[in-house]
Amino acid sequence: MVYYCSVADVGSRIGLDSAQRSRAESRIIRQIRHAAIAIDQAFLEYGRDAVQQGEFAHVLREICADLAASMYLEDEGTHQTGADGGLRGKSLRDRGNHCLQRLAHLGKA
Repeated sequence: MVYYCSVADVGSRIGLDSAQRSRAESRIIRQIRHAAIAIDQAFLEYGRDAVQQGEFAHVLREICADLAASMYLEDEGTHQTGADGGLRGKSLRDRGNHCLQRLAHLGKA
């Protein structure tokens, strides 16, 4: 399985320091796997292979980090009491999905 982003990419999206990233690493990796499946599926729907290297690979890294961070925040949402947690996760997911659909449809950024 291809990982399009790293734990550090996701951790920076949600504001985790290195100690917090270390403690949450297995949960973040699980969300990165889910994001990678969503990315692969979006490209398959358009009959294309995902851009794994080259000029637009960084765009996929950003998309993966947004999607994985939103999934992580949604999992942790039961422990968050403020409305900010839900809105932040939704915003990241919406941005990630929008960019993913655009990239998969056009085949480039």
